Amino acid sequence: MSGKKGTHTTRISQFINAPRSEVYKALIDAKAVESWMVPTGMTSKIHSFDGSEGGTFRISLTYDEQTGTGKTNAHTDTFHGRFVKLIPGELVVQSTEFETEDPSLQGEMTITYTLRDLNGGTEVTGTHEGLPAGIPVADNEKGWQLSLGKLAKLVECMKNENSLSCKLTSPGLQKRKQTVLAVLKTNYSAKKELNNGYSFTFRGDDETLDLLCDFVKSERRCCDFFSFVIRVESPAVISLDITGPEGVKEFIVSELGL
Repeated sequence: MSGKKGTHTTRISQFINAPRSEVYKALIDAKAVESWMVPTGMTSKIHSFDGSEGGTFRISLTYDEQTGTGKTNAHTDTFHGRFVKLIPGELVVQSTEFETEDPSLQGEMTITYTLRDLNGGTEVTGTHEGLPAGIPVADNEKGWQLSLGKLAKLVECMKNENSLSCKLTSPGLQKRKQTVLAVLKTNYSAKKELNNGYSFTFRGDDETLDLLCDFVKSERRCCDFFSFVIRVESPAVISLDITGPEGVKEFIVSELGL
């Protein structure tokens, strides 16, 4: 960590209708963080993530439209840090900083999540200390409100995910589905959030196209609430859109692991 520590602090609270244990999991799980800790209009990419005490992480957020100005380069904010302290179900403390050449955006920040029981659910409070002078406090507060709102939606939908459930019971088909999913997880090059789902970009070879078709066939049997669009955009690029009803984005993250 380097640079002068900022003096501003942001503190935002959010009620989540789920137990503290479930909220805590979403704070230290890479796939969950990739889903909720990203502003609307940006795409998250996790370069590395170790959700244990002392573990490190590195994440990039890139504007979907090439109009936003990034902190690291033209359109991307990249930051890294580590988990300083973890108390399961109660507390997550991180130290983090932006990767930037701008002195007004440099410096170590401390982010603390505290969890407490409230009205049958959980109140999570995020405290962002050491905010660099170059980041307006109002913008940071808005970002926190949006992110914690996404966290609430993700955890609540995971809690109630039985309403969107996989109906695939055949062991052979389940095994085939997991095999295909394992390959797809390692092969997609980009993930873009849509209003009612996600769009994934893959390399454009015939083997990948066959796998995507197999995946869609298996999902039609078990998850009939999904809608799929496969596009062969060029010889080198294939995209797959997965959309559906409310809660489908959280289901894609929690059930499919994509």
